[in-house]
Amino acid sequence: MRQGKGWMVLLVLLGIGVSAQKLPTRDEGLFQMQIRDKTLFHDSSVIPDGAEISGYLFRDTPKRYYFVVEEDNTPLSVTVTPCDAPLEWRLSLQELKEEGSAEGSGEPLDQQRQQTVAVDDGTELFTYKGNDVEAYAASSSPSGLYQLELLSTEKDSHFKVYSTTTPESDQPYPQLPYDPRVDVTALGRTTVTLAWKPTPTGFLMGQPVQYCLVINKEHNFKSMCAAEAKMTLDDGFMLAPKPGRDFSPFDFAHFGFVPSDNLLGKDADS
Repeated sequence: MRQGKGWMVLLVLLGIGVSAQKLPTRDEGLFQMQIRDKTLFHDSSVIPDGAEISGYLFRDTPKRYYFVVEEDNTPLSVTVTPCDAPLEWRLSLQELKEEGSAEGSGEPLDQQRQQTVAVDDGTELFTYKGNDVEAYAASSSPSGLYQLELLSTEKDSHFKVYSTTTPESDQPYPQLPYDPRVDVTALGRTTVTLAWKPTPTGFLMGQPVQYCLVINKEHNFKSMCAAEAKMTLDDGFMLAPKPGRDFSPFDFAHFGFVPSDNLLGKDADS
């Protein structure tokens, strides 16, 4: 990155209209329609294959997400992007165990199923703590139920999660250039001309690639959502999640109307 006069410049890539790869177990037309409607996954604990979801964490309140890998020896990639604060996250495999048949017990079928299938504590696959965009990747993963647990210990925070079983061809964004620095080629009294290298994976996306520049006086942001979170905070309003299953519309302390973190820590009656 090139620093001049106290300004930092960040180059971010976004794919325009990038479509996820077609999977054999999903209706691609329906899938494309669903991933355009972000509200479908807002309160869902299920991570769709090949689509990025956005989530919100309250401080010290963990949130769990799940997805299923149907076949053994399946490639798998899970990427977590912190937006507002460092996160702790853990990926584990929850294997389903058969405990014997309950047939002939005379109990309803749904109760029989509850008796015959149990979930163990899970095998930890990956853990991370920090504010980097971090990913777990495996070329061959066993079938089973996977659990992703996220926690923010500093403050309420936004985040993004992307999971795919076709990581070689299915990516949410183009790669940054091998040399991601932004060069200043001309500088005038009121203008500046910048240049940068192209993405090496633009031709693989099959769609136009949009380059986004973020300029600020503080530091480089590690993702687009981190830059968006900072701009939102500077506007004095933090976007809180829409009311849903895990959010109370009466919990006004989390709506983000108070721009100062110190004020958020005060009692509601003060």
